Amino acid sequence: MLTILKIIGIVLLAILALVLLILLIVLLVPLRLDLKARYDEEVRARVNISWLLKAALVRLEWLKDHGLLRVKLLGLKTLMKKHLGDWGPQPEAKTEPAEETSVPDTETKTETEEKNPEKDSEAEKPGTEKAEKPDTEQAKTPDGTEVKAESAEKTENKEEAPEEKAAEEKTQQKLDGEERLELLAEKLDGIEGKWDEIQSLLYDEKNRKTLRRIGKQLKRIGHHLAPTKFVLEGELGFDDPYTTGKIMGLLYSLYGIFGEHIRIQGNYEEPAMKFYLVLKGRIRLGLFVSVGLNLLLDGNLRRWIKKLMHKDGKTKADTAGQADQEKEAA
Repeated sequence: MLTILKIIGIVLLAILALVLLILLIVLLVPLRLDLKARYDEEVRARVNISWLLKAALVRLEWLKDHGLLRVKLLGLKTLMKKHLGDWGPQPEAKTEPAEETSVPDTETKTETEEKNPEKDSEAEKPGTEKAEKPDTEQAKTPDGTEVKAESAEKTENKEEAPEEKAAEEKTQQKLDGEERLELLAEKLDGIEGKWDEIQSLLYDEKNRKTLRRIGKQLKRIGHHLAPTKFVLEGELGFDDPYTTGKIMGLLYSLYGIFGEHIRIQGNYEEPAMKFYLVLKGRIRLGLFVSVGLNLLLDGNLRRWIKKLMHKDGKTKADTAGQADQEKEAA
C-alpha cells in the first residue's frame, strides 16, 4: 500500500510540475514581432509573429496587391495557408449547354387559342366598346360651371395655405428653440454636478493613491510595448520644392524625439517617395497578469468596479453606511 501511495504521489507531483512549467512558459516566453516593409512604387512587406523559438509561427508576405498568410507549427506542419488580396483573373466556371426545348410558333399559338377561347369570343362580340364609351362621355358632361367653381375654391385654399404654413413653421421654430434651450440648461446642470463629483473624488487621498497606482501600471505597459528596434529610412520629394521643404522641416523638428530611428532625406529636384521600415517588438502575457493582480489588490479600485458593475451604482458597503448615518441622525 505504501509503495502504491508513493507512486501515486510521485505521479501527481510530476503532473503538477508539468502544469506549472507550461504556465510559466506561456506567461514568460514572449510573442515576438518582426516586420520589414519597403515602398518604391509598390508595397513589399513581410511580417513574422513567432513564439518559443519559432515553434509556432505566423507569417504574412505581401507583394503589390496580393499576399500569402501561413501558420506553421514546429517549422514543419502548416496549419493554415490562405491567399489574400487580388490574385488576378480567376478561371471561369464551365457552363453546361442548355437543352433545346424550343417549340415552333404555330404550336404555341394553337395551344394558347385552345386554352382561352372565351377571350377571343368576348373580344369579337359587338357593342362591348360602345357600352364603355358613354361612361367616359358622361364624365365629360356640360357641367363645367360646377367644376370651375370647385377649381376656384381650391386655388383660394392654395393661396391661403402658404400663409398658414409659414405661421405654423414660425411657431414650431419657437417651440424647438425653447426646447433646445431647456435641453442645454439640463445638460449644463448635469455637467456641473458631474464636475463637482469628480472634484470630490480627486480631493480624497484614497482615490489619489489608486490613480497613482493606475498610472504606474500604465507606464509599465507602455515601456513593455515600446519596440526594441524601429528604423524608418527613405526619400521624400514633391513637385513643388516649397512643400517638400515645409514637410522636411516638420520632420526635422521631430528628430529630437525619435533620434536616429527616422532618417528621411528630401529630394528637391523631382518627386520621389521611397521608404524602408524595420520594426521589432515583443509582448509577454505575464506582465498583463501581474498588472491585473496589482490593481485588484487595491480595495478602493475594487469598490469602484463594484459600483460600475452594480445597476444602481451603489455597493452593499455604501448602503450599509447610509443606513448607519440615518440611524445616528434619528
